[in-house]
Parts: sequence; C-alpha cells; structure tokens
Amino acid sequence: MKGDFSRRTFDEKKHYCRVLMQQGRVQLDSDWNEQIDVNLYYFRRLAQDLIGQHGAPSNNDGFNIITKQGDYVIGAGHYYVDGILCENEKDVKASSQPFLPLDKNGLNPARPSESGTYLVYLDVWERHITGLDDPEILEPALEGADTTTRTQLVWQVKVKKVRPKAVQRAEDCIEIFEDPLKGGLRARSSPLRGHTGLENALYRVEIHEEAVAGSSDSPTFKWSRNNGIIVAKIEDISKNEITLLESNIHKNLFNVGDWIEVTDDRHELWGVTGAFTRIVEVKDNVLKFSISSVHGESITKDNFPEGFNPKVRRWDGEENPVILETPCDEDDWIELENGIEIQFSKGHYRTGDYWLIPARPKGILWKGVDGVPKHRLPDGIEHHYCPLALIRYDKCGFTLLSDCRRLFPALTDLNVQCAREVKIKHILSSGEKVSCKKYVIPNFGLSDIPSIEILVNESKYINKKDEIELLKERDVKEVIYHNGKIREAWVLWRPVASLDNVAPNDRVYICDMDDNGNIVIQFGDGKKGARLPAGVDNIKVIYRTGVSTFD
Repeated sequence: MKGDFSRRTFDEKKHYCRVLMQQGRVQLDSDWNEQIDVNLYYFRRLAQDLIGQHGAPSNNDGFNIITKQGDYVIGAGHYYVDGILCENEKDVKASSQPFLPLDKNGLNPARPSESGTYLVYLDVWERHITGLDDPEILEPALEGADTTTRTQLVWQVKVKKVRPKAVQRAEDCIEIFEDPLKGGLRARSSPLRGHTGLENALYRVEIHEEAVAGSSDSPTFKWSRNNGIIVAKIEDISKNEITLLESNIHKNLFNVGDWIEVTDDRHELWGVTGAFTRIVEVKDNVLKFSISSVHGESITKDNFPEGFNPKVRRWDGEENPVILETPCDEDDWIELENGIEIQFSKGHYRTGDYWLIPARPKGILWKGVDGVPKHRLPDGIEHHYCPLALIRYDKCGFTLLSDCRRLFPALTDLNVQCAREVKIKHILSSGEKVSCKKYVIPNFGLSDIPSIEILVNESKYINKKDEIELLKERDVKEVIYHNGKIREAWVLWRPVASLDNVAPNDRVYICDMDDNGNIVIQFGDGKKGARLPAGVDNIKVIYRTGVSTFD
C-alpha cells in the first residue's frame, strides 16, 4: 500500500486484541491502522473457521459458472475465500467482470486460448486506493489536500489449463494456487558506518519484473524512500512529454534525473509492470523524458489511455529497475542509500511483492535474532485463491464439467445438532465364516436416518509393497504412524442401497433404521461387498443427532 504511513505494526503472532488510547498522548497513524488490522484479522479468521477455506451461503450462492457458446457467465451473489467476502451484484460475463479489463487487443484474459479442460478459479486481493483513483475520497473544502486512503477488495475470475486425467475434483487442482518457494528479504544498517539518514522515512522495496532468483531471467526491483507516494495524474502524453494534472500540488516533487514509472488501472489490475523512464527536463507541469531510457513498453496514449486513469510515480536510486541478485555469501548486501542495506534470498518473486523498511535517525526497524536480521516474506500483495468450476473449451464453445463451489446453509436454517463418534468393537478370526455382519446403534429417538460416515481401519492389510498405493487412495482420511510403520489407516466406506450387485472387494455398507428408531448398519461377507478386517476398535461411525428446528 503506497500511502504516507509511518510504519505498519500489526503482528498476528502477538495476539493483540485491542489498541487502547491514552490521554494527552501523540496520535499516530500506525496505532489507528493496527486496530483496523486487529479487527479485520479476527473477523476473517472467525469466518474462515466457520465456513472453511471457501464457500457460499446456499440462499445467496454467487460465482456459479454458467457456460454459453461464446462466453461464460459469473453468477450474482456472495462467496467467501479464506474468510473474505466477495460480492457480485449481478450476473456478468467473464469478459465484462469489473476488476479484470480486456487486454490491449480487446481480448478477454479470463478466456481460454486453446481447446482443453480448464479450472475456473477465483483470485482475491486488496488494492490500495487514493484520491487520484477515486476523487470522492477527497474533501472538497480542503481544495485537493488528501486525508486518508482506502483498500478495495478485488476479485477476478480466471482460468488455468489442466490435464483431464489428473483432475477428478477441485481439490486435485489446489497445487496450482500454491506458489513455489517464495523469496524473502532482510534489511540492516551498515555494520561499518550505521544508518546515516537524519529523517524518519518508510522505505519501500518492490519487485518489478517477476522471476525466480538465480535463474537465467533474474527478477528486478525498484525502491522508494517514501513508500512510493510521489505520484501524479497524467493529463496528456505527447511524443516524449508527459503533462501532469494540477501542477501546483506536484511542484518540486519531480526533478531532472528522477526515475519515473508510467502505469494505469489496467496494468495494476493485470498485475503487470508499467514503463520506466528518466526525466531530462521539467517545465511547470510538463515532464520531458528520454526515449532511449524507456524500460518496458513505449509510453504512448495507446498503451496508457486516458480512460484508465494513467499516472506517473517517482522512484529513487541511480538505476531503475535494479537486477535482483541473491547473495554469494552472508556478506553480500545491496546498499540503497544512507547505510541501509538489503539482501534477498533464493526463491520465486512476483510482480508487486513489496517490503516496508521503517528508518529512524538511530537506525532501521527490522526484527532479528541475536542481532542478525531475519529474512521476511513479502508484506504484500497477498492473493487468496479457490476453485469455482471445471470446464471444457473447444470449437463448439464451453461445457461445464463440474461445479467446484461449496455451499453452506444459514445458521437459522440448521437443526440444533451435535456430532457423535461411535467406535465399534469387532473381533473376527481369520477362519470365521460370517454372513453379512450387522450392528445396531442408538439413534436417540430421531425419525430419520442421520448423515453418517463410516471409517474402517485397514492397516492390517498393509505391507511395504502396497503402502504407497494406499496413500494414493482418495478415500484414505487419516493415517497414523508408529516407529515409522503405519499403525492405523482409516478408509472411508460408502453406503449402497443393496449388497446384491457389488463386487467382493467393494468397501460398502447398508444403513437402515429398525422399528425402535435405532440405526442398523450391515457390511459385506467377502462375496457381496468387502469383509471387515479382524481386530478391535477397527470401525468408526460418525453421525449427527439433533432436535427439531425453532419455529
């Protein structure tokens, strides 16, 4: 977030729940902002604990994918991702979604480029908004002076091509959301001369072009001594000149020799870099730049059109963007200025990743152990992902293969319920002949059969040869090891209406209710359905009982 902040102090590991104001004290932005972060953290963690990693309310389930021949539609409603509420006010085509503009050729970034099976997923993140992005934030009576900024929740529906045979359900695709090993950064004051800066500052180090550090295509970074807040709105672009809006506000903020980045809303929402160049002349509100110093796409009206809020931002340093290099040894550091040094670790860096370094005249504020600064993962931008659907795309258009969303009812629509787990003691010798084994479990007077899960411990059947195959089973819910060997392997068995047409090795059972309201569970005999394993406490029945709903 590129705002005029002193520092960011929230740390979830400290478990703070309130910020308390004291009388007669100086008020700091960092205290105000920490309280907001505390509230947001607890609210989102509560929602995540109740809902799970993602889900939608069944009475307002949003983001259902409706396939059509030429496009697909994103349904209206709500969806939660990691406890974050995403709202879609109306059905919208994927090509018209509010936070994912069409590319420069008018093509939809959320549309598949070739035939195949695709995972449709949701990408959720927060975007920093200032008065340049939304003028309604500014108080007119202050004549252009800003006060606070905002963060805006951005949701984007995107697609990722997957291999059909490797995808049977959404959970099989979760690995595409997980970044490879993320790179980190640490900072320090020079051990030889310390920090020589005389002012309080908030340094920002931000990844410009993403890549894996140490690879052939090294990532690059840029930095600012004031968190990148020197920014101005562009009124016009002509040849090698940029005309700024409201020149009186930005007077003396842009000078000859400064590095600037031209960007706009499209580039920010796409998550891609803008164009870098160097100022060679400043006259009133006109910045003349060197075309030969342009890094990235050319700076023109076509690339940065007026309708997408083009802006220019100043960055510091003698060279921009800087090639990110991982250290050869512990003493290999990169100096920014005034004795402030940084060091990157090996790993993957993404465009927009950033770190904030508060600097004070006595030194920088950075955590370490025994005086040695620690590497820290990026302070942002944090992306949250979840699957929505699997679709197939070909010359005939789109076909919905499966809906990957999870739905939950409102609390007022639920019965008052409690979960019960029952372990059945089953002893069966290898020579014993049984027909279909039956068990009776009290149902506490309910008139309907409750929702049931049956797990069977099949560790008796496991040896080294097929241990790996067992762990690949989709229905293995829990594996417990002891001294390096599998002690328990709980496998989910599935219910069937009848045992007449099942194979000898099918893990199935019948669930019924007797005249007394008790649950009756019947297993196979080895000919029609698999037999139960020998032993004690090898069967777990998990079910719910409850009372009627409130009227």
